[in-house]
Amino acid sequence: MDRCPIVILVIFAVAATAEGCHLIRGRHRRQVGEDSVITRVFFSKCMERLTSDIPWDWNQVTDFIVSYSQWYQETDYFRCSGNRDTAACWRQAATKMFKGSSDVLPALNSCIDTFVDFTNLVEHDDTASSLSDMVYRSIDNHFSGRVPHFKKMTFGSSDKVNCPRRNGYEFGSCMMDQMRERMDHLDYFTIATFMQSDGECNGNDCDCALMYDPASDIYRYYLAHGLSCGDCWATRMAGAFSKSPEMSGLRDSVLHCAGFLSAYKG
Repeated sequence: MDRCPIVILVIFAVAATAEGCHLIRGRHRRQVGEDSVITRVFFSKCMERLTSDIPWDWNQVTDFIVSYSQWYQETDYFRCSGNRDTAACWRQAATKMFKGSSDVLPALNSCIDTFVDFTNLVEHDDTASSLSDMVYRSIDNHFSGRVPHFKKMTFGSSDKVNCPRRNGYEFGSCMMDQMRERMDHLDYFTIATFMQSDGECNGNDCDCALMYDPASDIYRYYLAHGLSCGDCWATRMAGAFSKSPEMSGLRDSVLHCAGFLSAYKG
């Protein structure tokens, strides 16, 4: 199987194709400043095109996964790097960010397979076509005009029954207050909606060490109810954020908003 020279991802960040997973042939992704923008545009537009009845904004979810998640870093640098940078690797890796039961995974896999057509257009198109136009053209070309459609059929939280009931709007408001001093543009309500329903957090991609402070309400609640970090969406979301030092303040804020509500008390 051929490999592409630049890893890009998706979703939501996942990047791979039947021939490989990188972006601009002959250049490493980190040498091309616009690549992360191209990646986010492609996967957000592709997922919008192939899915319907989605209760979140693909632009926001894609941005979260590509720019903020530990999953992307682990997959980009380790899991699917070098000679493992293949479509099969990225499709497998996607199940660590999306629940295996997610009914949008088939759409994501289709977008991964379409990505090579898109990168060829980006590399060779001499017209003034917008990236969005090239996304739609690459989808039509890949499927010869017979574009598949995936309708979301399952809704609501995938949390365990003994998880505390979280309020997504209240969580989003808390994050807005926490991020007031930061130039942060994520819509945390829509990210919370994704994590409640389809988002995953496990293994090296999930770090909830901070929530295990024995003095915290979260720790006591989870211990008493036999829960772990990935069982409930609020801590699952907190654990999914990148472990990089520059993200530490953001991760602290997410964890704070995951655990400050009275649902964890008692």
